[in-house]
Amino acid sequence: MINKSLKYLIKVGDKVLPCYTTMGAQRRLKALTGVDLLNGDALTGDAVYAYLYCAVAAACNAEGVPFEYDIDTFFDVLDPDEAAKFYTDMAERAKKKVAALQSQASK
Repeated sequence: MINKSLKYLIKVGDKVLPCYTTMGAQRRLKALTGVDLLNGDALTGDAVYAYLYCAVAAACNAEGVPFEYDIDTFFDVLDPDEAAKFYTDMAERAKKKVAALQSQASK
């Protein structure tokens, strides 16, 4: 089940594409970089950027939206501000999730 509140739209070139994390994004990341988030690998270096690419590719696949970019072309046409918004949004959501879990644990 995809939590619709975690969906994000990102502008890539002249298109607006869905972007959210899925199991498919994690599998794509492992195939592309060797980083296995499911086994606790850290998201560092180029894998940080590759994960954004994988999240958009997987979300497009899940929604039946054409995704016609290889990783280099994707980053050639991606505005850096769009990437920054995605990562800022992910960090804020993670903070909220941790706070909610801590609140539940203290009850």
